[in-house]
Amino acid sequence: MITCVPENPYEAAKGVWNERYRHFITAKRNWQILAVAALFSNAMQAGCLAWLASRSQVVPYIVRVDEVGQSVVLGPAESTAVTDSRVIAWQIQDYVQRVRGVTADRTAQKIALEAAYRTTRGAATAFLNEHYRAESPFAVMEQQTVTAQVESMLQVSSTTWQAEWRETQRSIDGQTIGDERWTGQFTVEIDPPRTADEVTHNPLGFYVTRISWSRRL
Repeated sequence: MITCVPENPYEAAKGVWNERYRHFITAKRNWQILAVAALFSNAMQAGCLAWLASRSQVVPYIVRVDEVGQSVVLGPAESTAVTDSRVIAWQIQDYVQRVRGVTADRTAQKIALEAAYRTTRGAATAFLNEHYRAESPFAVMEQQTVTAQVESMLQVSSTTWQAEWRETQRSIDGQTIGDERWTGQFTVEIDPPRTADEVTHNPLGFYVTRISWSRRL
């Protein structure tokens, strides 16, 4: 004969409570593991994004525009060193035309001066400031225009060039009223662009650092 021992209600309640609490502990542990895994995952993603951002570079592209205005992307421009003296000579000729020329259009004159200052550094900037304070092109254009035409270029050192140019003054109605010949020396440097703005406005990294000029008699 089997004797049944009555179930202790306190022991039964304790077992139910322990079972329920154990589920809570297990769920908490799983949640903590998932939280730590998510934290590590987010940290790794943030690190990868920071690494990619630190390696990002501006890549200029060459775009050709045909006769009807259609643009054709030829591909990314490759980085090159500007060592050809003909390139430097052309840059100086263009620079002389910008800083010495005076147009009848105020907007065009402003654009030319801004372009010139973007390729000017150091003592050359102070030289231009002093020159324009004494002879503002915006005051000159009220009376006449000036066209600067470079006639010769001579490299006198590794960084300095001598230019000779002719300046023709014309009245507002287009009549020639003056003709002068000038000579000047320009010290230049090449500093490759590092920002998007430099790539856009001065892709060759050409800068004039010193200027001196005088009128030839």
